[in-house]
Order: sequence, then C-alpha cells, then structure tokens
Amino acid sequence: MSITFKKYEAVKLECENHIRRLNHALSRTNKLFPLNVHAFEKLTEDEVAFIDQLVFRFSKLQDSMGHKLMTSGLILLGESAETLTMIDKLNLLEKLNLIEDKQRWLELSELRNQIAHEYPEEQHIQIEAVNLLFEAAPYLIHVYRQFIQFIDAKIH
Repeated sequence: MSITFKKYEAVKLECENHIRRLNHALSRTNKLFPLNVHAFEKLTEDEVAFIDQLVFRFSKLQDSMGHKLMTSGLILLGESAETLTMIDKLNLLEKLNLIEDKQRWLELSELRNQIAHEYPEEQHIQIEAVNLLFEAAPYLIHVYRQFIQFIDAKIH
C-alpha cells in the first residue's frame, strides 16, 4: 500500500468526519435560513453554536478537499499534482470531469475566505455570507462524493 493511498484514505476519513458534522449542523439550522439581521439578532446561543459549527465544518471540508484530497487523488491517477498550483489542479480536475465548474470551486474558496473575517459594524455582510454558505454546503458535499466515487472506481 503506497503512502499516497494511505494519505488519500486518511483524508477521506477526515472529510467524512467534516461532512457528518456539517450535515448535523445543517439539520439543526435548516429552519433558520435564510437569515436576515432581525432574525440573526434573535438567535439563541444554541442556534449560534450550530451556525458556528456549520461555518467551521464547511471551511474545514473545503480546505481539506482542496489542499489534500484532490492532490492525493490526482497523484493516485498518475498526475504530478504535488507541483501544480491550485488553479492548475482545478483546470485538470475540470478536464477530467471531477469537478463540474472550476469557477464554482473558486467561489466556494472565496466564500470560505470571506466567512473567516468578521465585520461587526457591517453585520449584514456576514449574514449574507452565512446564507450563501448554507446554500453551498450540499453542493460541496456533492463534489466530494462525486470525486471519491470516481477515484475509488479507478484505484480499486
């Protein structure tokens, strides 16, 4: 068993953990969305905690996929992915039909980056980002499932 295969399997487990917790947060917050400033100010501490979990797990999943899973999966396919820039990886993934749209992935990355910053004086910006993240989470999970299904079929 190669080091790359072991790394790929370990990252899959990491992503599955993020997905399990992300799905839990989605199930606990689905009635809260879409949020607006008025609704946001009325959230309970538990509701805020689940939204925080949603944001954290989305960010961790997107990061793990982009920096670890996609690289190790491409290497298992025989690609020299460790030397590619992220945009080059995305171009390759799109060419291989492992992601539907690299621009959508870049938007998810930008959303992850935006959500990491808090704007207390402009709460509506943060609320809009959380709403977008809530809508994007099922798509991110879909991309993960599609990716591992393809890679697993090729390597097993």
